[in-house]
Amino acid sequence: MNTPGSDTIAAPATAAAPSAVGIVRISGSGAFAAADALFFPRGGAKASGAPARRAVTGEVRTNGALLDTGLLLLFPAPRSYTGEDVAELQLHGSPAVLAAVMGELARLGVRPAAPGEFTKRAFLNGRLDLAQAEAVADIITAPTEVAARAGAAMLAGARGESLRRECDELTGLLAHFTALVDYPEEDLPPADAADMARRLFAVSRRLERLQNTYEEVRLINEGLACAIIGRPNAGKSSLLNALAGADRVIVSPEPGTTRDIVEQRVTFGGALLRLQDSAGLREAGCHAEREGASRALEAANLAHAVLRVFDGSQPPDAQDEAVWNAAKGRRAFTVVNKCDLPLRFEPKGDAPVFYVSALTGEGIDRLREALSALPPRPGESEGAVLASARQADAAARAADGAACAARALTDGVTPDAVLGELEYAIGALGEVLGLNVSEEVLRQVFERFCVGK
Repeated sequence: MNTPGSDTIAAPATAAAPSAVGIVRISGSGAFAAADALFFPRGGAKASGAPARRAVTGEVRTNGALLDTGLLLLFPAPRSYTGEDVAELQLHGSPAVLAAVMGELARLGVRPAAPGEFTKRAFLNGRLDLAQAEAVADIITAPTEVAARAGAAMLAGARGESLRRECDELTGLLAHFTALVDYPEEDLPPADAADMARRLFAVSRRLERLQNTYEEVRLINEGLACAIIGRPNAGKSSLLNALAGADRVIVSPEPGTTRDIVEQRVTFGGALLRLQDSAGLREAGCHAEREGASRALEAANLAHAVLRVFDGSQPPDAQDEAVWNAAKGRRAFTVVNKCDLPLRFEPKGDAPVFYVSALTGEGIDRLREALSALPPRPGESEGAVLASARQADAAARAADGAACAARALTDGVTPDAVLGELEYAIGALGEVLGLNVSEEVLRQVFERFCVGK
């Protein structure tokens, strides 16, 4: 593992496109010297003499010539994002200006930062644990407000605090069993063994619950699949367009227009959903329609929720019965479309019923509101969730180690066997927090970051 701060790095922290403001971040032992060479505060003072964490105005010069005017902020170590000396130049957001500043910094010996290198240095300098560092990337790439809030809860430390509590519990038990191994003449009383087993099983259950939160976070980021099924011309494509607020799918009075799954991502109430239009369910004559109907049924089986759409202007028939049966056992919403026409359809069952008109928009807002409540929202209470497959795998191994240690205790095996399982569980938790990870794991974590963060 490289020693952080062995060189000075810099990168634009804003997008490479014309904008009102462009930021260049510099971190390392030479950050303030680089600021002295580039930035000249009004009044003639040196840039490195500016008050910490207070913006000062001045000029940016390259090769002795004025390039831009802007602000400088200094963050002395260790009270900075990276834990090193950090200087930030806030300039006008011209890509040419930012490129010229980066060129001058390179001439001064400042190296361009790799993706995620600022956050990696924050981790290596103890400003963030690895779980918090990953949360930074989660916030940057969050597709919705719900995903961003989950990432913010993680960055605030809820996940790390939860894992550290479990790690402390296991470490206390580890110390006890280490003493038993070192002094085998000291026997563990049966009552103590039963109590320790109970505590270990409790740790294992809590870690299993935490591990299961990864699936919720994955669904938040990828979006829940909502399959739209119905007989031909029930208005499935029109409904998708109405919910999406755009003409995403071709609508035609001719039955069988849609023959494949058409997916549209939409955001309702800060939550991401994947609406999937499908072929009409009927006994079709041609191969393409039969294949389309088969794919519609498959989509309904795999989806997290099903919108079964019925033509409210027509009485129910065998095709509607097939649609109803296709959603059995699934989380389903009954949508009676074409309510702008005389109603001839009577829904059955106890699923929520929504009367809408995809043509006029009547009832669409109510349906959107109901769909927005579908995705899970971890992080709103305790905020202890896992955000990556790596973290979930480590938590699962820790839970298994704690459970194996508990079973070893109840089976009356020797203390050294319990000790081995405890060390395994603690090591797995350490992988999540970054207490014992390889350089390769760090590379995989930080390579998904953008440059400048």
